[in-house]
Amino acid sequence: MLIAIISLAVVSVGSAVAFIIYEKNKKKQIGLPKKKISNKNFNKFYQKFYLLCSRFRLTNNILLRVRKKVETLAVYDEYSLRRQVAQTMVTIVSVILVIILALMVIRPGWLISFWIMVGLVFATDLMIDFFIVRIEKKLLPQIKEFLNRLRYFYAQTHMIDEASFESINYTGSEMKVQAQRIHSTLTSVNPEEEQLKYEEIAPNRFLKVISGLMVLVKEKGDVIDPEKERGSAFTRGIAAITKELNLEIMYRSKLAYRLRFLAPLTLIPIFFALPIQSAIVYLFPIMSRFYESRIGFLGAIFIYAFSIGMYFVIRKIKDVSDVSYQTKLNKIQWEKRLYEKFKIVRLIVKIFSPNYKTVSYAKKSQLIKDANEPLEVEWLTLRQLVLSVITLIILVSGMFYAHKSESQSALYNIIPSSMMTSNVSDEEYEEFKKTTDFDREMIMKLQSASEFTANGVMQTIASQMGIDEVENPKVKQAYDRIMDKYTIVENAYFKWWELLIILLIVFGIWYIPEILLHLQKKLRRKDMENEVHQFLTIISILREFNSIGVLTLLVWLERFSVTFKEPLQKCILNFDSGPEEALEELSNDISFEAFQQIVERLKLSISRLSVKEAFEDIELEREFYLEQREEYNNRSITNRGDFAKLASVSPVASLIILYVMIPIIYISTIHLQSMMTGF
Repeated sequence: MLIAIISLAVVSVGSAVAFIIYEKNKKKQIGLPKKKISNKNFNKFYQKFYLLCSRFRLTNNILLRVRKKVETLAVYDEYSLRRQVAQTMVTIVSVILVIILALMVIRPGWLISFWIMVGLVFATDLMIDFFIVRIEKKLLPQIKEFLNRLRYFYAQTHMIDEASFESINYTGSEMKVQAQRIHSTLTSVNPEEEQLKYEEIAPNRFLKVISGLMVLVKEKGDVIDPEKERGSAFTRGIAAITKELNLEIMYRSKLAYRLRFLAPLTLIPIFFALPIQSAIVYLFPIMSRFYESRIGFLGAIFIYAFSIGMYFVIRKIKDVSDVSYQTKLNKIQWEKRLYEKFKIVRLIVKIFSPNYKTVSYAKKSQLIKDANEPLEVEWLTLRQLVLSVITLIILVSGMFYAHKSESQSALYNIIPSSMMTSNVSDEEYEEFKKTTDFDREMIMKLQSASEFTANGVMQTIASQMGIDEVENPKVKQAYDRIMDKYTIVENAYFKWWELLIILLIVFGIWYIPEILLHLQKKLRRKDMENEVHQFLTIISILREFNSIGVLTLLVWLERFSVTFKEPLQKCILNFDSGPEEALEELSNDISFEAFQQIVERLKLSISRLSVKEAFEDIELEREFYLEQREEYNNRSITNRGDFAKLASVSPVASLIILYVMIPIIYISTIHLQSMMTGF
């Protein structure tokens, strides 16, 4: 336990050091970094390491979080950004490997390795998220302050580059880096090209829209409408962005307050299960039999697995970061490789997979499409098979290990079950050890005998103890004790009903990938709603400019899209071949009603109306979505908070039940049986 705590502390410090290096960058690096590369070999290594990490789901998630941290400290181009992220990842991995090797040399053993790995995983994950959340928490209010200053100076000068330059001095350190990059984009030779480069590394969607709007005003000029309260189209656009920004800041602030300190609570059982077990065994030595039994072994596995699972559940609940677009082409699909490479795998999958052109196949195919998962029905079946087989192997192996541990405990446990406390003298301990050795020797003889009777066993015990009378109470007591242990040893084998229970568990595990797809589908629908609301904001800004056409509008939507990015890219590529056909295909590809309404208005803008006329009442729609989103945020905070509280308390409750209450009931039952036997 001490080693685990030390490893947790050391890795926390190591992870912090890895990021402190980049905290210093924001004081040194303002604007674009130098393009001169000192060591080409190392840079090639970092680029390859970055691409390798991006191809696996687990490492890609960590990579994205590290990237989000680095891109807020200083502004890089895409190549330099990848190099800095890879350097951070290599630093973290190096610290982890050094600590693992050092601790394995000092204290080798599989249990110590487990504690080390748990400490490393959670410490690194917590430290990465700590820095990311801290930066995001600072950045959003600074963006709001930047917008206020930008609106003020633009009203004075009516020059977007001058207003941007003046606003830089009034922003915080995190936003100052982004504001300087946006200003350098405005004053560059080709602002639109530089804007596209900045969108690739912008920390959030608000900065993308803000920079895009500023470049648009710089290139096309502002549109003044004296009949409206805010005559400037740029000012109205900034106001619309500010409304969304205010909602996001309030939502994150309230949610963070509701979920504070909940994630660490789920880890309490992992670090306190062994100390509680040691304390109980020290006070009540009889409890060692419980913890070494099958129930104790399965209880320990359940506590560790349940605590880790609830930790990641709360982490997922706390995650409110923007959805990032990731192309699926460079991801390694292990299901695809297994399915295509091995013929035996294809044959097995076809047995368990639904037949083509059946209702079940169509439902699974539609589920995969709605969840936006790069899978096929056969690959999903293979994923279910692999997960079920792994679960089956783990449970069967664990059951065999539990039986073996239970048998060893019966044969070698020195403290008798009648001992309620650990106050045992040296003389008593030696006497108990002799009794255990005697019982083990008798059990070995019983196992080697082809058949035996109770009277014959008692006679053997009496002769071994040097007692002439078989009816002696000591002989009877020794016989009962030995036969109890013999029964435990003989019953320590894998039973059919245990296999039945395992198969039921595996049957439930089989449906987990489908359940996750249903959850992903639900989350994706909410992402669609948020993205459509963002589209309405963008359209409400762009429709004020007379030079905006349907194709330009589609390009803007594609630039800031995540969920609808691929269909929009396809529509833009086919637009020159036939605008109406391209929009019709876009409407068929996406069945989301709110997005289809936008597509219908775009169709009108091609043949009958202008973009401004087609989206004349878009402000009403946007106001409705704002109120709807505010209501959703309030319900989301309540639901997430209540569920997170329940999830954080559940592991502690399971620890108390499985490691305190059930053992107390067990010890009381055993002691009561001993008292009744004594009478």
